[in-house]
Amino acid sequence: MYIKILAGTMILTGCLGLGLWYRRQYRERIRYLQGLDQVLEGMSREIAYGRNSLPECSLALAHRLKEPWQSLLLRVEEAWKAGMNYDFSEVFSETVRGELKNSPLRGNDIEVFLEFLPVEGCFDEEMQRGRIERSRDGLGRILNGLRKEEEPKSRMSVTLGLMSGLLLILILS
Repeated sequence: MYIKILAGTMILTGCLGLGLWYRRQYRERIRYLQGLDQVLEGMSREIAYGRNSLPECSLALAHRLKEPWQSLLLRVEEAWKAGMNYDFSEVFSETVRGELKNSPLRGNDIEVFLEFLPVEGCFDEEMQRGRIERSRDGLGRILNGLRKEEEPKSRMSVTLGLMSGLLLILILS
């Protein structure tokens, strides 16, 4: 009898934990997207007011932002300095993709963020700021959609975790 109660408690706890984990991942994705938006906002300011190039923007932001963005931008800087013959956009793109591959970001979140990187011949300040704003708009659309669904999905994930645990207990009893 005690073993069944213990097993049921473990099943219920595990399923509920899975629902809570899913809710946390959803919220972490929102937090990461907000961080990417802060990076873009900082780059736009650095270009507009500091008249800095992208490598200078990246380094300046690395010293002002909090983790994980600080270490990400410092890794970009290190990678670029290690291979100065590479285009900064390529180094930035590869480093960001590599560093964020295990993050809670999904789908094309990273690609929307990286849209701001200049293509060949796109070095004008206004064009660059325009590309950054387009990237911010894309991230903003994703964020707005996630925020609208956050409460119902969070509640649903926890409820489904709990209900699936109860169902498993009933089936196994």
